[in-house]
Amino acid sequence: MARHDHATPIVAGSRPIDASDTITLWRPTGQAELDLVAASGWRTWPPRLPDQPIFYPVLNRWYATKITREWNVPAGGVGYVTRFEVQRAYLDRYEVHQAGGRDVLEYWIPAEELADLNAHIAGVIREEADYRGPVSDQEFTEAHDALGRALPAAWRAYLQGESWFRRGWMTGDAYVWLNTPREMLELHHAWDESTSLHPGIAIIGGDGSREQLVLDLRSDPGPVMLVDIASSGWDSAIRQADDVGELIDRIEAGTFAFDFGDSRTPVSGRTRPSRRIQALLHDARAEHCDSCIDVRLTGRRTAPGSARATVRGFGLCMRCELPGASTCCVDTGR
Repeated sequence: MARHDHATPIVAGSRPIDASDTITLWRPTGQAELDLVAASGWRTWPPRLPDQPIFYPVLNRWYATKITREWNVPAGGVGYVTRFEVQRAYLDRYEVHQAGGRDVLEYWIPAEELADLNAHIAGVIREEADYRGPVSDQEFTEAHDALGRALPAAWRAYLQGESWFRRGWMTGDAYVWLNTPREMLELHHAWDESTSLHPGIAIIGGDGSREQLVLDLRSDPGPVMLVDIASSGWDSAIRQADDVGELIDRIEAGTFAFDFGDSRTPVSGRTRPSRRIQALLHDARAEHCDSCIDVRLTGRRTAPGSARATVRGFGLCMRCELPGASTCCVDTGR
């Protein structure tokens, strides 16, 4: 399994590359390698180590996800699925290897040719998904004490499984971020006034921006609802799933999509950027953030020093979301 640790990409030259001229490659990536990719501006994969003579990009998301969840997460507690485009004419010199079943396909790039591969990458390396290892019992105990009730058993079983989907793109246009119980409580604290207007709320995720995926624990099973950060109560919430088990199934299948109500008319001020705009903002991380995805999808800025500026979901990029952060790196030029 050592061959599956991960590698390096760079952007191709100035000539525009059409999508038909490229091949999409995927790579299961550990934290250390992702940090090096981020340090390169999301442009190149780092050199192979002496005991890593081959770089193994794979040809589909399924295979990359399988390795990430079965190898990277157990080894380091976190694993990433990354995607990048390489010029087709360059890859034509390499054979596609079938390392198992029909979909277990990969390229074998000698370590000494990795820099050349990097030079033929079109665009940036993208983090498509982030998977994490089991959440501790302590976090669920803290959540129980704060909420006065237990989170659903299905949610606990999912977050305490061998690996769970932390954040990333679904197969469609949806970008989903899930919260640990501790992060949920931090969001409840930062969103204090609005939280009090939603009795029984548990913020279990969101779209990385304004929209929060929440449980309505006033009923059992609690439905999964979509609530905007400016919501003044449950009346404007939009049902997403009948229970958290249904949400988990759709996320695992990659089919979850946010329901914003009538797509022709914004609901409670909701507007959704196109996938193209989301991708542009996603790529902004190469300029603004060393190790995060910029998901400031609404273009809104959060007042420095405000309570909402200390957690993800209120206009800050993912690096500047941490408690104690007062500004966004895009605003400060860090």
